[in-house]
Amino acid sequence: MFGGTFGGPIVRNKAFFFVDYQGTRQIVGVDSGDILVPTAADLTGNVSDQAATIAASGSNAVNGTYFANLLNTRLGLPAGTIYSGEPYFAPSSSCTTNAQCVFPNYIVPKSAWDPVAANTIALIPPINTPTGYFSTSAYPATLQDDKWAVRIDGNSRIGMISGYYHNDPWNNPQPFNPGYGGSTVPGFPNNTVGKAQLLTFAISTPIGGSMVNQFTASYTHNTNITGLSTKPGPTLSSLGFAAPNAGGLYEEAGSQYANWPEVHFNNYTLGQFNSIIAQYDQVGQLQDDFSKIVGTHTIKFGGNYHADQFWVGHPNNGGNGGLYFNGSETGFDFADMLVGASDLFFQGAASSLSLRSYYIGLYAEDGWRVRPNLTLNYGLRWETTPYWSDSHSRNPDLILGLQSTTFPTAPAGYVFPGDPGVPKHFANTNYANFGPRIGIAYSPNFSNGFLHSVFGDTGKSSIRVGYGLYYTNIEGAATFNFAAPPYGLFYCCGTYPLYSAPFIDRQNGAVAAQPFPVPPVQKGATDINWANFEPFGGDVSPLRNSPSPYSEHLDFSIVIGTIICPPRPLYGSNSADAEGK
Repeated sequence: MFGGTFGGPIVRNKAFFFVDYQGTRQIVGVDSGDILVPTAADLTGNVSDQAATIAASGSNAVNGTYFANLLNTRLGLPAGTIYSGEPYFAPSSSCTTNAQCVFPNYIVPKSAWDPVAANTIALIPPINTPTGYFSTSAYPATLQDDKWAVRIDGNSRIGMISGYYHNDPWNNPQPFNPGYGGSTVPGFPNNTVGKAQLLTFAISTPIGGSMVNQFTASYTHNTNITGLSTKPGPTLSSLGFAAPNAGGLYEEAGSQYANWPEVHFNNYTLGQFNSIIAQYDQVGQLQDDFSKIVGTHTIKFGGNYHADQFWVGHPNNGGNGGLYFNGSETGFDFADMLVGASDLFFQGAASSLSLRSYYIGLYAEDGWRVRPNLTLNYGLRWETTPYWSDSHSRNPDLILGLQSTTFPTAPAGYVFPGDPGVPKHFANTNYANFGPRIGIAYSPNFSNGFLHSVFGDTGKSSIRVGYGLYYTNIEGAATFNFAAPPYGLFYCCGTYPLYSAPFIDRQNGAVAAQPFPVPPVQKGATDINWANFEPFGGDVSPLRNSPSPYSEHLDFSIVIGTIICPPRPLYGSNSADAEGK
């Protein structure tokens, strides 16, 4: 870490500047932990060392006639040799031919492997510890951060004028997944990049000797992109996946994000991070505060407005797909992968939302010095802030009994902002949000006796009580339905998906309709095939007439000399002033 500061006058006794810079370069070894990976024998198809695991699994039988016939074809066996319900593995004393168990001697020959299996094996690291695990800390995470700022202050006829700009770009490559999805072993590093920017302008204007007005304008912009691949990846077809019209994967993410699907096993995960998450936040804010001293009263009033824009996009929203193997077919998750018996499959289309909200707050308060040792603060704040809305109304709601006019053929109750009876912000905006605040600060003044011995001399102790009611909003992520039909699609989960052709049901050979790519839609469209999106659901909170969320804070504290009894909030904690946000 390194940096510095520098400042000085621009105009003597009139204007001043200050700049600072801090650079961070960090390299931290990341421990993979102990990961139970297949043995060297397992990687060749000899899973005899897993016999006990398979026997204890309760899953060791061919599931479905279609898959049995597929295995016969791969192994070059006569039709009917391998049959539905036949065990995959059995002790050598009871299995010497494919008609007795699919794989005698617990050996899965390469001819029986799924077309993607061999490429998958190349991703699995070998055991490198005496205890039979793979473990490494040889792949570091790095951080490059270069933050700088400049501030200018100047005296003028209208008061002190201040400007401040802060810029903080950074990138943070990681050797493994960032915590949800993606490889837990080396081979698929990812990067998170971002930038934080803040620009403020303030004027502090004294008026006479008893009044001050403080005006502030600010703009905040934050960028955060997670899950970027640090190297180009292969196409799905080059890995052995079938063509989209043959039950295979459509490269929904596009060539820019082409890479491995996410491949899950019981103890490790392979493949590229399943989703790139890009987030851009912008907040513009105006605030003005006025104060005036009148005798023993300090009167304040003011207002605050900010407009909030939150854009979140998944340019790769699981577009390369993801498959799970847990051993439900053969009794061993790795053997399931070898033969292509997946348990779950998902794939998603690129999606985004451009969320909007705003906040308005007005307040008035009085700080009254009732006595030299007693101060009373009281005030009232009015504020309103609606729930989040999408600027393109792509965020659906579920309201029974309503029919969408945005999409007239949509299922009943599946409606969008702009439809009759559907508020733009889901819930109707509340304008009756009045929050009272009151606070009392008292310094005991006992000249003698027991209470003087407790509280000490004047000004040595204090008793404070405060109450406030504060309205707020809730996180946009708790209200919006991301990638909702017909603007987006997240397909899950398939029934008995085949690894190389996951839209094929390996139990019966049924081929699911290929839902990708998801075509662009226009409002008013009546030719949407809603069956491609079913079953689907949505968030039903907030309701149309939901009240604004709020919290109440009640604080009590006593300070005796140098001994402090901390506040004991009955609900939350905050200072009880109307100006507080």
